Amino acid sequence: MLYGVNFRSKKGSILTILGRNSLHDSEDMYGESIMSWLSGLINAHVDIAKDPFIPELNVNSYTYNLVNLMVRLGFGKKTFYFMTQPIMRELAEVVNNASSAYGADKNKSKYRRQKDAEEQFILDYGSKYLGKDYNDIKELLQAIKDHFNKKGVSYPDLYKSIFDPKSDVLHDISKSGDDIHSNS
Repeated sequence: MLYGVNFRSKKGSILTILGRNSLHDSEDMYGESIMSWLSGLINAHVDIAKDPFIPELNVNSYTYNLVNLMVRLGFGKKTFYFMTQPIMRELAEVVNNASSAYGADKNKSKYRRQKDAEEQFILDYGSKYLGKDYNDIKELLQAIKDHFNKKGVSYPDLYKSIFDPKSDVLHDISKSGDDIHSNS
């Protein structure tokens, strides 16, 4: 906050699209103190034995850095709305299970097991909901991009809609009944 830390602006990066390259804001998008959010996260971890609500918010070893970054960027309560989505919970569980040493492939590092589990989860999820077997992340991401382009929604608009409290993009897509889960 004191030094105006910024991420480098890079064409196509999610943070650049969102216009959230700075870490020096003192308030989130709702006018709440970012330091209060960070303090709350620290207190929640310290008091986890007395009041174990932090796992319910899907804050764990896999998601912690993302939660911290989102809070620090000023997304506030949207951070926890995003992190508690079923897909985020499932992904965190799969990756955390892959980090276990029990029954693990001894020829792979913990990092490699986590990355493989993450990639397989994304491919399986995409294949399940797009109705085609995908073997490559790039192919799957292009299919998702094409899907939303057909709906007249650009990736930048989609990214912005996730974190913009005033955006109607996701609401309009879900209201139409034609979302990523329906084959078109």
